[in-house]
Amino acid sequence: MDLSIYFEPVSIEMTDSSQALPEKRIGDVIKTYRAGEKFPDPGDYNIAIMGVREDRNAFFNKGCAMAPDHIRQKLYYLYSNNKNAKIIDLGNIKAGNKVEDTYFAMAAVVAKLVEMNTIPVILGGSQDLTFA
Repeated sequence: MDLSIYFEPVSIEMTDSSQALPEKRIGDVIKTYRAGEKFPDPGDYNIAIMGVREDRNAFFNKGCAMAPDHIRQKLYYLYSNNKNAKIIDLGNIKAGNKVEDTYFAMAAVVAKLVEMNTIPVILGGSQDLTFA
């Protein structure tokens, strides 16, 4: 299964050096899928981060679709005490035409990551995504 069809690359830049620790940022450990790069093989990593920019069923939490990039902006600057961690940020799952399409994509990606023994970490989206 080609997982790349489900993802758009991470588009935010981590440039706020006032928050960065000089050599121990978790962002220095995470391999981030960026535009213009070949989609990485998640099977080479222990942990795969993926964002879900979906809020169509977030009745009381509108705007949560923007959460993945907001979380990344803080996550990448956190202290990392383990440079041996193999973490990949696959980017954001493309929103489907219908919310059910996004559910399908999430379920397919999570199933494939688990099959590869890669732990999925999902950023953002609304609570209804847990059903996927």
